[in-house]
Amino acid sequence: MTITQRRRSLAAALLTAAILLTGCSASNAGSAGSAAQPAAVQPADAQPAAADAPAEAAEIITGTIWLTASDPMAAARSATEAVVAAGGRIEDRDEYASADLTEARATLTARIPVAKIEDVREQLTSIGTVSRTQVTSEDVSTAQRDLEARASSLRTSVERYESWLAAAQTPSDLAELEESLSERQTRLETIESELRAMADKVAMSTITLVIGGDGHHDPTQPQTVGDALAVGWNGFAGFWLATLLNVSVALPWLVLIALAGAVVLVIMRRRRDRARAAEAAAAPTHTTPDLVAATTHTPPPTTSQQQGVRPADPGV
Repeated sequence: MTITQRRRSLAAALLTAAILLTGCSASNAGSAGSAAQPAAVQPADAQPAAADAPAEAAEIITGTIWLTASDPMAAARSATEAVVAAGGRIEDRDEYASADLTEARATLTARIPVAKIEDVREQLTSIGTVSRTQVTSEDVSTAQRDLEARASSLRTSVERYESWLAAAQTPSDLAELEESLSERQTRLETIESELRAMADKVAMSTITLVIGGDGHHDPTQPQTVGDALAVGWNGFAGFWLATLLNVSVALPWLVLIALAGAVVLVIMRRRRDRARAAEAAAAPTHTTPDLVAATTHTPPPTTSQQQGVRPADPGV
């Protein structure tokens, strides 16, 4: 290769490199321009959803209202009517009639619309005396938004899996997609159930109505000496009657216990008699020689007896 040919080859290589560099620069500039174009024409009102006005706070309101009335049972019926008229309902009812030493009382668990709580409380003042009111609120806005976001994500996932399931061809893909779809549907149903329960608690407050007596005269209490004596006699007779009834109930058991005790005593006595008889049979019955000698010893004869002389009679 001559020098001229070498110069021509080098010039061609340089020209090719320059053309390639020029093309890359142009393409980069075009890309930058196209990327910047949407930002320049982006509308001014296209703001993120988070910049919108905040949603209304979700609160769960619970409380207790203490009410006194001369007739707690009638007051409970009137309170129930007031709650139902306000669009609420009674979920639990616990009533006690008056007894000898206790007054009548009632406890109602009411679900009242949040906007109607004060109206119901005003109606309760016409039924009896509202002695105390306690209301608390719990903000569940964050928890509600979190559940709604999870539910929305699961709905999108369920729709995607349903489309994939419709396009699946092989049995293995169908089984895998159906299992995944069933799992997501179950989770979605659980979250939706929690959302419904939370929405119900937010919309309907839970108020407990405690209705008691007003402390007025109780007709069951004695007011005269005769009434007091009658109450005392009734209590005395009732005590012994209750005792007699209890003894009558326990009588069969007492008889059974007495019979068992008698059998135990007989067995113990027989064992004791057998033990004594065994001890008596084991004791020695013969007499020792020393003891016989001691019991049959006679005093020695006197001198006169030894000589055969009879002593003189002092009376002669």
